[in-house]
Amino acid sequence: MCKSMEEAMIETRKMEDAVIALNMLKKGKFSFDEIAECCNLTVEEVTELAKDYNLMPV
Repeated sequence: MCKSMEEAMIETRKMEDAVIALNMLKKGKFSFDEIAECCNLTVEEVTELAKDYNLMPV
């Protein structure tokens, strides 16, 4: 597989993980640690998504 195709697949997977994380954030039932673990993201990435979409817990 060529390198650009592999990079595109990785980027697509990262976007899919972010969508799942956003859905979990909207539910408000999961900690940032749980979301990060389930979505192969870092806690920092989950926190950034929450900030970007105004989904920070109160």
